[in-house]
This record gives sequence, structure tokens and C-alpha cells, in this order.
Amino acid sequence: MSSLLFLGKQGILHADLKPQNILLVNKPDVTGRQSYTIKFIDFGNALYLHEASVYHDDFELQSLLYRAPEVVACTVCCVVLK
Repeated sequence: MSSLLFLGKQGILHADLKPQNILLVNKPDVTGRQSYTIKFIDFGNALYLHEASVYHDDFELQSLLYRAPEVVACTVCCVVLK
């Protein structure tokens, strides 16, 4: 959760957050106890929050494999009709 809060405070929208882009890193602490850190990867679609409104109407902020079928159908329909 702190990772998401950090991104928000930096004004960054990951825009492709899915299980494949989340790493769980095992880092033992100084006492030898197991400690885990969450890391986000693949910021290829990331944008600053103030830029998101520019892309809102004609830019999908979802990975194709995670889009609902009706969203994909509308995207295809809208492209054909333009």
C-alpha cells in the first residue's frame, strides 16, 4: 500500500497494474527475520496524473488482456465507425 501512496504523492499513474507487474521481494532484516517488499515494474504506460485527462477520451489505460469484453467491443466499434 505504501508503494501506491508513494506513486500518488509523486503524481504518477502506473496505468498497467496487474499481477505480472507486481514483484514480492524477500529481504531478510538484520535479525534474520523474513521481510518482504512489494515492487512495481513495467512503467511503459505510466503517465503523470495531470496528463491523464489529455488521454482520457481516446486512450485506453488498461492492458488488452485485462479489458472487459464490452470495452474491447466498443473500442473496435468506435475505431470502425470513425
